[in-house]
Amino acid sequence: MRQLIWRAVREQCLRRRSLAALVLLVVFLLAPQVGQPSLDRLQAWTAWLETHATLLVLWRLCLYGLTAWGWYGLHQRVRAREGSLRGVVRLYLLEGLALSTLAVAEWRLWAYAV
Repeated sequence: MRQLIWRAVREQCLRRRSLAALVLLVVFLLAPQVGQPSLDRLQAWTAWLETHATLLVLWRLCLYGLTAWGWYGLHQRVRAREGSLRGVVRLYLLEGLALSTLAVAEWRLWAYAV
């Protein structure tokens, strides 16, 4: 009785493995046909980015300018509210961290664009 149960379990596992192997085979055979259009879209997107690079730089500069303008107002309010040296130092540390993060992000954009 026990052997019959184990034999049935093994056969079922073999069927599942065979089915999984068949599904993987079909996926690997169909992947190039499905992936090719998306690769074409990726190449088109890359070409679009390259042709509009100057406009995207201007957009980022405007965005950074608006952020700096908003940050200046926030900086003035926080300095007036805090009043303590510790709060001002913490504010300057946060500003330095934000600027260094932006610098690294822009550096990555320019480093990988060339």
